[in-house]
Amino acid sequence: MAPPDATTGPGPYEVRSLDAIEEFHACEAVMKVVWQVDDRELVPASHLRATQHAGGFVAGAFHQGRLVGFLAGFLARPTPTDPLGLHSHLMGVLPEVRRAGLGRALKWYQRRWALERDLPWIRWTFDPLHAHAARLNLEALGAVGVAYERDFYGRIGGVLAGSLASDRLLARWDLGAERVLARAGGAAPADPEAAEADAAEALGRDGDDAPTAPRLALDADVVAVAAPLAFARDLHERPEVAAAWRQATRATFEAYLARGYRAERFVHGRYLLRRRDGAAA
Repeated sequence: MAPPDATTGPGPYEVRSLDAIEEFHACEAVMKVVWQVDDRELVPASHLRATQHAGGFVAGAFHQGRLVGFLAGFLARPTPTDPLGLHSHLMGVLPEVRRAGLGRALKWYQRRWALERDLPWIRWTFDPLHAHAARLNLEALGAVGVAYERDFYGRIGGVLAGSLASDRLLARWDLGAERVLARAGGAAPADPEAAEADAAEALGRDGDDAPTAPRLALDADVVAVAAPLAFARDLHERPEVAAAWRQATRATFEAYLARGYRAERFVHGRYLLRRRDGAAA
């Protein structure tokens, strides 16, 4: 399915940039529902307003005039030699509309906004233990996981993190890349069976959906890194298993990303990391 029209959104939803202070306050309300963290962890409406006024990106998804999701980011240049791009900092969609495709609609709108400003890339971080985020970022959008950040935000709690360290995978979305252009044109990702065919298992899962021992020294062009099947449940019902997943995926991602691999796909509950041309074996 082709990406929804960026001005209307999918179905009965409208996706557009925000500019009224009441709309930024509505973003605060969405944050409280989605993350359920202390108020000190929320980005205030005043900051969102300043971000938008200074040339940053703040957009929302509306249903019958009500804000049901939003996406915000700011201009960024990670190193002095990088071209100016956009760091996408926040995205939240209310639980009752999460299957409406609003995450994709917001991100495709963000891509169009960036291209209109000659920004060639967008980056953001996400928790690699959340499979839905991996499917959106790597499969639907064509972004690539390029770096692993330990405890990126410190301990933030809430329903999505619990007491775990806030490790994050850094996604890079090169807006003109062939894989992104294909997704933007409505093409589905390449055959998942073929993508998995030659992958060596760097991290698996056992029969209880717990991680197996990582294999950190494989010499393969593609390695597979499993993610938990029910991480949200494990956080609250099996915290020791959730903690084991955090440690196992941290060790595995750090080992292979440091050796020149990049996370390119998320297929059947597993990341597929491909070694870049010229990377050391």
